[in-house]
Amino acid sequence: WIEWDWAGSDASLRRALELNPRLAISHGYRAVRLAWLHQGDEAIREARRGMELEPDSAIQTYIAGNVLYWLRRFDASLELENQALKVDPASFFVHWVRTPLLTELGDHAAAIAGIEGVLAGGTRPVLLLAALGRAYARAGRPTETQQLLDELLRRRKQEYVAAMYLGELYAALGDRTQACDWLERAYEERNGWLPSSLIAPPYDDMREEARFAALAKRMHLT
Repeated sequence: WIEWDWAGSDASLRRALELNPRLAISHGYRAVRLAWLHQGDEAIREARRGMELEPDSAIQTYIAGNVLYWLRRFDASLELENQALKVDPASFFVHWVRTPLLTELGDHAAAIAGIEGVLAGGTRPVLLLAALGRAYARAGRPTETQQLLDELLRRRKQEYVAAMYLGELYAALGDRTQACDWLERAYEERNGWLPSSLIAPPYDDMREEARFAALAKRMHLT
């Protein structure tokens, strides 16, 4: 997976499912891989199978919602992410995806309010700050995006802050050079979730950027 060997990762997931066809998470991860490679119909089938096997699982519902988000089926994705949130209202991962999803649907106020509500609890997880920063930028509040970016840059000097998130914030601010610099660092870090960023809607306006396209090609996503 982190070597970007998608054929090899699929072989491993298929083998896991041969050994245990009812292992929901293997269906879920295979759905993720298929969505990243633009194999939408099969990705949806695998995601649905994972949900069938564990209908009360927030993580399986969240994964299915992610798949639909990456495939630009926003309304259906939001329905599943809301369902996952009812099962696990404190899930950072659900809020992480639900925020850009609401942004794509044009509901900037809800996108921002949802994460600000979680952050009001006192913790400041990096992935949520990055999602909030992107939401601020899309809502026309770049000063607040810059403040969150500055916070993450400071924190990176003392703790692990994934380069991927910094790239996302620079992209949100329209700084494509810095965005590509940090995404290339994320590649060097072997961040296993980097493909999810590169194929996500917020990067659609960067797909013609030469360095961005080269990175996606290097990761065998195109």
